Amino acid sequence: MEKRIRSVIEQINGVNPTVDVRFYQLDLADLDSVRSAAEKINASIDKIDVLINYAAIMAVKDFETSKEAIEIQFATTHIGFLLTNLLMPKLEAASPGARIIMCPAVVTCSPRSDLMNFQDGKSYIPWLGYAQSKTANILFTVDLAARLKKRGIYSFSLHPGLIYGTNLGLHLDEQSFKVLTDIALDRDKQ
Repeated sequence: MEKRIRSVIEQINGVNPTVDVRFYQLDLADLDSVRSAAEKINASIDKIDVLINYAAIMAVKDFETSKEAIEIQFATTHIGFLLTNLLMPKLEAASPGARIIMCPAVVTCSPRSDLMNFQDGKSYIPWLGYAQSKTANILFTVDLAARLKKRGIYSFSLHPGLIYGTNLGLHLDEQSFKVLTDIALDRDKQ
């Protein structure tokens, strides 16, 4: 992972060497890792102008939980964004004008607290787990936008489109990937 990130950092620095890009490794499914990374980030920078939350795992085939016993997709894709809250002082330091950007996806659902851990996996549906985590991202964005506007911090939600070459679809079989691609292409036409 770090090797791929370093390549991106080099590309950014090639375009504009004045942009300060840093790599901090963390596991969003491990809240201790999130807290540790936030501590390192907060200690090493003065402000954050833009925070882009663009991490997820998708359609994990078998029910799995984080070490905090939260369904793994929800833990990684949504609860892991505890990072946003822990970095808030650095966003405030960049306001007015600091921005938080969330990247939910094509697949969403109505929020349902009864699905939180799928009865400890007994009623687990991979796509519903993913959809629930992405719906939570959207609701989080809306809440942040309302709460932070007065402080000059803006929160946006966007769909980045279908991006090939990542491991996001690692758990998908060919049929699931085709369905997801068709959904994305259909939305792009609208």
